Amino acid sequence: MVSAGSCTAAILYPILVLFQVGKEYFIIGGNYLIFSILLAAFILFNHRSNIKRILTGTENKISLKKA
Repeated sequence: MVSAGSCTAAILYPILVLFQVGKEYFIIGGNYLIFSILLAAFILFNHRSNIKRILTGTENKISLKKA
């Protein structure tokens, strides 16, 4: 399920940004953190139908088997 990986990455991104606080490349005023939260929310919003299918167990899975 590619959408599960995308949603997981979207959730982890703002958390990982928190570890960068105080680093040289952290944008002044926490704008980078705010941007990462907004981006995660946008991604999760766009994947809402996939999230519903994952919860109901009807989401398509990637299969590497040959037909």
